Amino acid sequence: RMEHVSKRRSGLIVVAMVIALLQCGMAWAQEMKPFLTLKTARAMAEAADRKATAMGIKVHIAIVDDGGNLKYYLRQDGAPLVAEKISQMKAFTAVAMEKTTAEVGEVSKAETPGIELVPNLIKFGGGIPIRNSKGQILGGIGVSGASKEDDATVAQAGLDAVKALLN
Repeated sequence: RMEHVSKRRSGLIVVAMVIALLQCGMAWAQEMKPFLTLKTARAMAEAADRKATAMGIKVHIAIVDDGGNLKYYLRQDGAPLVAEKISQMKAFTAVAMEKTTAEVGEVSKAETPGIELVPNLIKFGGGIPIRNSKGQILGGIGVSGASKEDDATVAQAGLDAVKALLN
């Protein structure tokens, strides 16, 4: 009789532990922050590359994560060397300000106090924040090497190509 009670108690303890572990796992999964995958960043850069080629321009394409860290970078053959850092700064600006770099330029023109003191902010087109379907910032894409309008067009093409991957 005592042996039966002991086995039953052990079985209940195991069931309780399994339930507790499953609940912890579900809570962890729910709290997991969305992020930009390397696969998505690469696909975005490749689409932007195709768009720039179709437009006949040579650019640098930088993609950063939500912390402004470089995730993927592509330099087209013949793209101007000086545009390398600018593309990365555009991507960073898009994440840091949660706006396109063209919008940051408009904010700057409005004489927003202190914005001119922030280092590495780009205030002309070519940088766009990367958002998921819920509007959360996952990163930024920055394109540089052509006109600000062409840079912005190429960046948008990269973003548009991966919309379905940005859940």
